[in-house]
Amino acid sequence: MLAARPAGSGHEAMSAIDQLTGVAINAAQLETAIHVLAALPHDRRDVPAVQALALRAYACEAGIDDEIGSAALHARVTALAASM
Repeated sequence: MLAARPAGSGHEAMSAIDQLTGVAINAAQLETAIHVLAALPHDRRDVPAVQALALRAYACEAGIDDEIGSAALHARVTALAASM
């Protein structure tokens, strides 16, 4: 679940979809995120909560410092994986 933003942050009028699609994530970050998930133990790789924790840690390292950014990264990696 996404954390509430404080009033006046500019996000209160944006839908969740708008917030997620508004995050800039480049190809190198997506590629690294895929490798992060591939490195998870096989029996845990398909557990969304485990994916979220791993990608949150990577997002912080990559300078994607908020929960919206982490959720956007997770959503995009999941969409890419589903299209393969």
